[in-house]
This record gives sequence, C-alpha cells and structure tokens, in this order.
Amino acid sequence: MPKPIDEEELNIKERIEVVDSEKAPYIGLPKRNIQTKPRVYYIGLPKRFIAGSVYDPEDDECIEGATVTVMSEETKEIYATKTDNYGDFWIHGLKIGVYTVTVEKENYFPKEIKNVSTEKDVNLGDIAIYKKKA
Repeated sequence: MPKPIDEEELNIKERIEVVDSEKAPYIGLPKRNIQTKPRVYYIGLPKRFIAGSVYDPEDDECIEGATVTVMSEETKEIYATKTDNYGDFWIHGLKIGVYTVTVEKENYFPKEIKNVSTEKDVNLGDIAIYKKKA
C-alpha cells in the first residue's frame, strides 16, 4: 500500500506560494529576485513626435488641409505637414527639445502653442481654430 504524502516531506510551504485570490486567483512558484536585465536592444527606434487634431468649434467640423508647423526653439529647425481628412496631423522624427507649434488655414486665425516639450511623445489633442469674420 502506498504511503500517504506528508506536506513536510515535500516542503510544499517553501516551494509554493498562494497568491491573494482577489488579485490573482492562482497558485504559483515563489517570487525570485534574479535581477536579470533585458537582452533585447532596439536599434533605429523612431524619434519623438508631436500629434494632434485641428477643428472648427463654430461649425463643429474637422479642418482638412491646415498647415501645421513645428519649430525648434533651440535650433530654429522647422518641420511642417498638412492635416488629413479628419483634421489629424503627426510630425515625427523630432529631437528631444522645446518646440513652438503653429496651425494655419486660409480664412482662419492662426493658432500658436509655445513651449511644447518632446521629453516624451506629445499628443496636443483637439486644437480649435476660428474663422475670420468677413
């Protein structure tokens, strides 16, 4: 007849940790602090970007074809693009720094946003520009 398994004999308490069932309902191996570092290195990752969406709050419409200009405050380098059908723009390949963003469209007042930092990628969200009165 087989001998019953004794918990102390297997040292189950040392080998298995029961995790709080509300947070993670499973039984797992004990946590180990191995202190390993990732072995994947990324080369050629894209640089920072500034993105946003331009709209007309009076007509509640996206503005297609607005010119968005981004100028580095340190180097005075200029990057530009046009908004797409949905009023969206995305200027990528920026160096880390501080930029001024200008949005312009014919028959609209220009909008300038200063001190935009690219320490992290930036989404400016919805940018309202207003029509000039005739």
